[in-house]
Amino acid sequence: MAGIISKVINLVNNMGWRYISFRARHEILLRSGLLKKRYPVAPPFNQYITLEEWKSQQAKFFFDSKESLSFPKNPEPQLKETFTNIKQGKLLLFNSILTDLGENYDWVTNPDSGFHYDVRKHWTEIADYSKEAGDIKFVWEKSRFSYLYDIIRYDYHFNADCGEMVFKDILSWIKSNPINCGPNYRCSQEMSLRVMNWAFALYYYKNSPFLTAEVFNQIQYAVYWQMVHVYKNIDFSRIAVRNNHAITETLALYLAGLFFPSLPGTDLWKKNGKLWFEQEVAYQVYGDGAYLQFSMNYHRVVVQLLTWAITLSQKNGERLAGIVYERAKKSVIFLRTCMVDENGWLPNYGANDGALFFKLSNSHYRDYRPQLDALAAALGIDIGLPVVYEDVSWYGLARKRSEKWLPANGIHSFDKGGYYIIREQETLTFIKCGGYKDRPSQADNLHIDLWYKGENILPDAGSYKYNTDAATMRYFSGTGSHNTVMLGDKDQMLKGGHFIWYYWPQCDPATLTEDDKQYFFDGTINAFRYIKNNIVHRRTVIKQKGSPVWEIKDEVIGAPGHLPMRQLWHFPLNPKNKVSVIATDSKGESIQPHIQDGWYSSLYGQKEKTEELYFVAENKIIDTIIKVDLGS
Repeated sequence: MAGIISKVINLVNNMGWRYISFRARHEILLRSGLLKKRYPVAPPFNQYITLEEWKSQQAKFFFDSKESLSFPKNPEPQLKETFTNIKQGKLLLFNSILTDLGENYDWVTNPDSGFHYDVRKHWTEIADYSKEAGDIKFVWEKSRFSYLYDIIRYDYHFNADCGEMVFKDILSWIKSNPINCGPNYRCSQEMSLRVMNWAFALYYYKNSPFLTAEVFNQIQYAVYWQMVHVYKNIDFSRIAVRNNHAITETLALYLAGLFFPSLPGTDLWKKNGKLWFEQEVAYQVYGDGAYLQFSMNYHRVVVQLLTWAITLSQKNGERLAGIVYERAKKSVIFLRTCMVDENGWLPNYGANDGALFFKLSNSHYRDYRPQLDALAAALGIDIGLPVVYEDVSWYGLARKRSEKWLPANGIHSFDKGGYYIIREQETLTFIKCGGYKDRPSQADNLHIDLWYKGENILPDAGSYKYNTDAATMRYFSGTGSHNTVMLGDKDQMLKGGHFIWYYWPQCDPATLTEDDKQYFFDGTINAFRYIKNNIVHRRTVIKQKGSPVWEIKDEVIGAPGHLPMRQLWHFPLNPKNKVSVIATDSKGESIQPHIQDGWYSSLYGQKEKTEELYFVAENKIIDTIIKVDLGS
């Protein structure tokens, strides 16, 4: 009982009374059936705006129509193959798993588990997490309609006309998903993205013979009721979730007000959506450019949303709050600093569900350059990339920039987010060391990520899936999948339910300095507080300048004697470079390494066995030298 009370108190301290009271009220409304009554099923059809009225409105999109685009065409075989797969019912789910959904997919069957959702059930009766149904994200993936960008890009680059195919899919979804029923009305972010992606298609095919009055009538009806849902449910995202979901939904409300102004209520959607979006960006993107979800990929999600917001508001003669532009620029600087120049990849750090909402080039999913380049272009900044990516052309942004910024070689500290970066011509050293005021998703403090000549020689293991067996979820979200230390088999925090951790670590101010020959990092966290108070993990890193050699010292103070310290190191699949890891104890005596199987997940839904190495020290002090064999 005492343990339960302690966890409840810790949860309240972590999340705050606003969160706790909202969740309690929401649960009462859900279980009483009152929440269900707020979202009507199958409301009567109404034509809120005609096709001709929509076409004649004054709002400006990224482009006027397909016919207005004139950037160079590049009919690449890869794009043709992607389009052919889509036409045959095969979709690359999560930018990772090519899945045959079939040409007549019903929109509500989970292709991973085979579970078929009942579309007669109200969305409040659908569970997010179910062992029988499996990961609901597999159902949401196609219904997000991000695959439309591959079709539209094929249409443009190959001089095709795919309008019939696009609108057939949209109408099929509308018919198969009654308003406020089934899994595809479970998440307001999914509805927001669906409406944004439909809007992109509507503008591109604005003059298409397949965009008939009858087709548009069905779309405007579905758009209206989805955005009504988003507006009514916005507090859930802004209070209970408060992450990229809230930024997506508030932006969608603002944009719906811009592009569908005749829909009832859009004045309020637009006004409040804009204000809420500005507030969410100010809260969620820290002053140093780091992001509150402690995830590189979710930060990229926000980068794309910022690109839409800044570009479309400007095209329509509106200006966002100044802090939005400030935090957008800081985001570009932060992510560009963490990026490996050789391939545009970043550390596989933090939660990563394969999200890339608006894919407008053929670049690899892990390559952040197209999205960073687009936001930089919206801000008028040249960030020193080798080419101007296709995204810039679709957004109608200028190729020439008024300002130039490149991350210098040397040290970069982002103290608010808790990131410390050492950039050199051939290496990148990434260290996480920070306390938490916002909910962490992974127990990864003092993780170090090492790169040499574009290869991630000591990586983060990734995320894999958000809904799988408990042991696998604990591995990927826990300390065991990171290059840091554990006490026995204990994580830095105590795992709760989905996305919940108790006893968040806090830290003393870390330092990152340099002299003529070396870089020095020194960071300390207060962790493992569910085991015992005042357990401290201190990590120091010395990086030799111009040489792929790192000296790392870990020391844990105040831990119970029966829990040895385990120092963990993860290796990539099929490494190109040979890396040696040698450890000694406090007496300078060698510690024998232990080798075990681990997992690596570069992309959501995929995991592969890899090798892990760990050292054990009863006295909880380990000195380690990591070196790339330059003769390999």
